[in-house]
Amino acid sequence: MSATSGPRPWFLIIAIAALVALPIATGLSGTTRWRAALNDAGHAPLFAALAWLLYRLLRQFPSLHLGDVPALRHCAAPAIVFAVSLAIGGAVELLQAVIGRGASAFDMLMDAAGAAFALAWVAWRESPTSRPLARAGFAGIAAMSILIVLAPLMEVGGAYLHRARAWPSLLSEAQWRDGKFLAATGGRLQWAPVPSDWVRRSNERGLELQFSGRSVPGIRWEEPIPDWRGFDALELELVNPTEGPLHWMLRIHDAEHDQRHDDRFNRPIDLPARTRQTVRIALGEMARAPVGRTLDLSRIRGVALFERSPAQGLAGSIWVIRADLIG
Repeated sequence: MSATSGPRPWFLIIAIAALVALPIATGLSGTTRWRAALNDAGHAPLFAALAWLLYRLLRQFPSLHLGDVPALRHCAAPAIVFAVSLAIGGAVELLQAVIGRGASAFDMLMDAAGAAFALAWVAWRESPTSRPLARAGFAGIAAMSILIVLAPLMEVGGAYLHRARAWPSLLSEAQWRDGKFLAATGGRLQWAPVPSDWVRRSNERGLELQFSGRSVPGIRWEEPIPDWRGFDALELELVNPTEGPLHWMLRIHDAEHDQRHDDRFNRPIDLPARTRQTVRIALGEMARAPVGRTLDLSRIRGVALFERSPAQGLAGSIWVIRADLIG
């Protein structure tokens, strides 16, 4: 096979190998939703560059054929490069699973979107102006690829916006719908009207955790706004609508938490049967909770509310009407 002028094949091969190694060797540090979203979206420009390099490499060999169809005619070359890009993406995910990084179908989607954008752009540029429908199709593929990459970023950005709008409350319907910062164990969360026996304000709604009976029920606030300085207390309004008492635990930890029980704030909360109760916790008390240090109220990392002594097959539910910082 003869090679055409342009970047030498060995240079393109080295650049391709470097791009393939990049997602395995690197990644954004940190555990925030935004960093995770950026890390996932980063696959798209990476595979856009990879597809472009593969296309340039393929163009070095104009005599390459697949049967009787020249590989560089019309859409054949982009199709070949797209398939190879997806194969490389799949191989990278499998290798990450082997080394303990975990494989992700969503990463494959970002790989495909990036490769599709680059190849559609190349095809649009190389398509003659006498073929307006083909050019419009390539432009549409490129635009759709961009939307696929941007949609998750916009979703995560919207979740952060809803979290900020609810502040200084840790609870809102929008946050429940987003599903980014509220999570349940041992049950299912729903935002619903408070049962009439427990209503104190008109049109009152709240977060209900319906117990599954299969594991310890609980609610986690993941990645709360970290700076709680300037407030006096955290106030929870809880309802136990069941016929038996609930014995729950409120756990709050900061960025320095080392996973020891005495290195965080722990407050038992006992809810008698069929009661609505307001729990107020002074932030000063919270700061003094860890043994040997002060809990950093400017770097709160997690909040959890869970049943501390669940009976086998615990049935029923618990309501969180409010979770507000006050003062």
